[in-house]
Amino acid sequence: MKKNIITSLTAFILAVFFFCFNLPIFAVTVGTLVPENHTVHITYNDGGDVLSVFDKIIKSGSFITLKRFTKHEYIIRNNPGYEIEKLIYNGTDVTNNISGGRFLAPEIICDSNLIVEFKKTEIVKPDHYYSIFLTINSDGKPLPNADVEFSNLKEKVKTDKNGKLRINDVPVGKNNITIWVEGKSVAYAEFFIISEHVTDESYEIFTDGSFTFKIDNEKRFIILELELKDNGIIIPINYSPEENIPPSPATGDDLNILLYGVVIIVLLFLLNFILRFKKEESKIYGK
Repeated sequence: MKKNIITSLTAFILAVFFFCFNLPIFAVTVGTLVPENHTVHITYNDGGDVLSVFDKIIKSGSFITLKRFTKHEYIIRNNPGYEIEKLIYNGTDVTNNISGGRFLAPEIICDSNLIVEFKKTEIVKPDHYYSIFLTINSDGKPLPNADVEFSNLKEKVKTDKNGKLRINDVPVGKNNITIWVEGKSVAYAEFFIISEHVTDESYEIFTDGSFTFKIDNEKRFIILELELKDNGIIIPINYSPEENIPPSPATGDDLNILLYGVVIIVLLFLLNFILRFKKEESKIYGK
């Protein structure tokens, strides 16, 4: 009897203790498995595309996989005649967060989705077009065999062994440039050509990676040198508007080829002269 009273009293004291301190009588620990990776479902309509720096174009309707807590940057490119109407990330309108054609998503902590809506705009025929003589550098050295894509051109143009190329029919106004190496984008930038009667022909680089050129409306040619940065940004380091087509200096190999051609022509001329001389000599002595 005494033992039962002590047991009941002990149970009552423990119950009061757990109740007063809001403690569970039976504690069970449940562990939650946190995934290392998450997926992002990306969709967009006609009028542009979405890509990642150092990667390929992301097809609409596809998924990409990112490590948890990654801050991923997306490049939103609109085609000529279209503009970005809306960007939705996880149900929130983040259109105003696009800067220079780039959107930096917050740390990913769950499977997400990104939706881009492009809309048609009125196409205004530009007043001026320009030819750009372009040199692309990476780490201070020319970038050869890179594919360069301008928004107004349907095909990519490849740089030569000296990182040079020529782009024609680049319109005044907004443009964008994407640089590809071995099928993956390594740099992207939006740029604006402002054509007016100016004496201060200069360029300005903005914090979002875009840049603006000012050029006198009497000029039609631009010499431009761009430098790739590690973060996929490309910036101008040399800019010179020209009225006439700039001379294309011959490279060392081109000069050697030219010299070899001259030597061969001279040798052929001498050989022909010797053969004709021998022929005439044989006629004289043959008589």
